[in-house]
Amino acid sequence: MPHHVFTRLALYERVWAEPMRTVAHSLGVSDVGLAKACRAASIPVPPRGYWAKLQHRKPLPPRPPLPDHLGQRDQVVIAPSTPKPPPSPAVELAAAEAADGPQVVVPDDLRAAHAIVRGWVAQDAKHRSDYRRQGWGTSGLEDLSTPLARRRRLTSALLKALAARGFELGEDREWLTVGRGPDTVSFRLYARSKIAHRPATADDLRWYPERKTVRATVPAGDLMVKIRDWLSVPTEYRELKTPLEGQLTRIVANLAAGVAEQAERRRQRALEAERWAAAEAV
Repeated sequence: MPHHVFTRLALYERVWAEPMRTVAHSLGVSDVGLAKACRAASIPVPPRGYWAKLQHRKPLPPRPPLPDHLGQRDQVVIAPSTPKPPPSPAVELAAAEAADGPQVVVPDDLRAAHAIVRGWVAQDAKHRSDYRRQGWGTSGLEDLSTPLARRRRLTSALLKALAARGFELGEDREWLTVGRGPDTVSFRLYARSKIAHRPATADDLRWYPERKTVRATVPAGDLMVKIRDWLSVPTEYRELKTPLEGQLTRIVANLAAGVAEQAERRRQRALEAERWAAAEAV
């Protein structure tokens, strides 16, 4: 979609002539994005409830004047976000083939875990042994007794389902990779965190004696699967309504579609390179 260029005065008049949501829709952006552009250009916008009061003929607050731009550019560029392209037939076929396979079932334990997860378990056991030998306790180690410990069982089920469909699997630091040959997609499964207030400990009170609570990052209690690559398929899966156990089959299908999409892009890049080479030769 093309960019829209306004003077500050023209955009000011526009947002005071129609509701922000209506203006944003006509420009191909969200009302949040339009409000952000107005703030960056020091353009006042109608307060919340302004248009409802106008419709019911209630008293309205005075319209603030447009302030001087004070060194700012007088032009405001509204750039619609680029939508994701629709999936190609090859991508849809890959997703359908993966979804037609057996349902992904999460095991109750890790006795038959995937090799990558078995490596994590062995590494964790070594760390715990080293910590005990050094007398460091368990500080800094993952608590495997929490409900979030099921992350390893979920990851193992996901990896085994992808391996059964013929994909190559690997690790890239905290990310996992799935692919065929040069075409790969990176993803990871992790515990979501949130900021919360917790009671101050004795150590906290040494530094902040007046504080009864402190802000801390704590587990939110749910898990997420995040795909790092920019794809036409969904790249984020959360436990808002359905636990991840019930979404693994769809995640496998979309990862397979992502690999097919990466292969399609690679083919398109190769064709474009051939066209450029032919044009340069001419």
